[in-house]
Amino acid sequence: MLHQRPLVIDGEVRTCDGCGAYRDWVVINVPDAVWLRCPAGHEQPEARLDIAWYGQHRCPFTHEHASYEDGLRHLGH
Repeated sequence: MLHQRPLVIDGEVRTCDGCGAYRDWVVINVPDAVWLRCPAGHEQPEARLDIAWYGQHRCPFTHEHASYEDGLRHLGH
């Protein structure tokens, strides 16, 4: 899913470890983790997010992808 607003986790705005970006995340749920990708392409798992969080915040489910890379392509990244 695309998350254009600042991503707030446990009361803190999440920033990218690589560049400091704080909005326009790609958030992807894979079987063992939720991954974040900033607009610059830095990727990292986010241990504070889980499938329950993802389920509450995602847009209506429209696609299941065979891989992480397929999901990124679908979202234009």
